[in-house]
Amino acid sequence: MQTIPVSGSNILNRIDGKKNFKNYFRIALENKEGCFTIIDKYSNKFIGSTRYYSLNEKDRSVRIGYTFFTPEYWGTPANPQIKKLMLDYIFQYIDKVYFDIGKENYRSQKSIEKLGGKKQLTEAKDSLIYLIDKKNWMLTQSTPRKF
Repeated sequence: MQTIPVSGSNILNRIDGKKNFKNYFRIALENKEGCFTIIDKYSNKFIGSTRYYSLNEKDRSVRIGYTFFTPEYWGTPANPQIKKLMLDYIFQYIDKVYFDIGKENYRSQKSIEKLGGKKQLTEAKDSLIYLIDKKNWMLTQSTPRKF
């Protein structure tokens, strides 16, 4: 399977300055659930990052997020393809995946909705929570999706 570039969130726009940028990556590398770099297989260039976080063993859930891509990969099929790889893998072990998405990050909201994410009721002021559960994911994977 090849790694393909992706459109993604605008998290780089929210990282203010070199110190915060370094802190963002330090926290990502310390994340025990997994942090991934995304490399364009054809150019061998770093194009982004994503991770699992906030594993909840009791709820059998995890979150996927802190995803970003370099601007030239925004609007490409990479983000949904990478999310699909992550979901296919993690659903071997857990039952629910949550995504925290900024209220104004319409591109990411639409991307998760295309994957089957359902917006949850929440009172978070700056973000929305989406859920994909294992049962629905497995049912939708028998139907081809267009990204």
